Amino acid sequence: MRPLALLAAALLASFSPAAAGREEVRILVPQFSGEDAKLGQTTSNLLRLQVSQTFREADTDTRAVMILLEKQLSAPTHLAAQDAGESLGSLSHIVMWGEAYRYSDGVVVETHLSLTPGLFGRPSRPELWEVRVPGLAESVRSELPREVYQLAPVTLGLEAAKHFSDFDGLTIYADRAFTRPIGRFRDIFRALRYESDAVYLTSGGKTGYVPLPHLYDERNETVDFVAGYIRILRGDWPGAAQLFRNVLERPDLTRDVAMDSRIFLGLTEEKRGRSGLRHFEEAAALNPYDRAAAAYVLQGLLAEAARRTGPGRAAMLATLDQRMEGARPLFPENGEWLPLLRQASRLLAVN
Repeated sequence: MRPLALLAAALLASFSPAAAGREEVRILVPQFSGEDAKLGQTTSNLLRLQVSQTFREADTDTRAVMILLEKQLSAPTHLAAQDAGESLGSLSHIVMWGEAYRYSDGVVVETHLSLTPGLFGRPSRPELWEVRVPGLAESVRSELPREVYQLAPVTLGLEAAKHFSDFDGLTIYADRAFTRPIGRFRDIFRALRYESDAVYLTSGGKTGYVPLPHLYDERNETVDFVAGYIRILRGDWPGAAQLFRNVLERPDLTRDVAMDSRIFLGLTEEKRGRSGLRHFEEAAALNPYDRAAAAYVLQGLLAEAARRTGPGRAAMLATLDQRMEGARPLFPENGEWLPLLRQASRLLAVN
């Protein structure tokens, strides 16, 4: 039996020893559950490789690490995912888990993404967005929109499912033409470089090429959203924006994914000194009663007012005050965030 703990890690595609001191963003991927344990293993293997293929070097002080857990969660729930992510030795920040079911035309996969408490205790959190106002003792700060996502079901082809049925069945070749086998893909691996139909990696003491013929054919919104989320946590704003634009080009998104992909697009704009208000407004339009979307709109109005002067600022602050009043029922009566926002608006009005 394979050890239950912690099989590390598909690291950055362009990993180098010099990066070893960077802060890590860790994603745990257990075996998916469902009617067929082997099918769950197959599905999780494919999604693991697809997501880790998106890991890249970026101009940040972080790296992405994937942890493989070769068993299913104790239960298909958010709490069980959090428990697995917080288990001794794992300490992951997010968990990608789900269920797989066989249908006549392929495999249907339902994927979930859960944040763990460890994410909120990271030494640095580039995903937090702060707006500072002169004279205000603390900044107005956004939090991540939500802690768990249910992604829209996707269908994987039967050929891909068959090919990725077992990591141990993937051969490592010394050459790019796949003619000289030198070993087998093992649970612990380091991805050094991804190419169009292969990955160059180290596994089981061997370094070489593993053919991945269906990796790009099966790319879907699940992969783009999860990978984009990891880039947000790493502060890779251009990379995250690219993936969330890909997500929004796809039909049949769940409402939370459709909203938060727009929120994160706006966040990537604000983090680069540009207004993300248009994206926040589009997110809020999908669900006017969503508190997270409303908060990003309000903070976006504050940020835009701070960037303006004169009559332009006054007009933006008037809009902010009106929108705050309309959104008041969405926020706790004794909460601290909305009063802080009001105070920031008043200070900007006199500066």
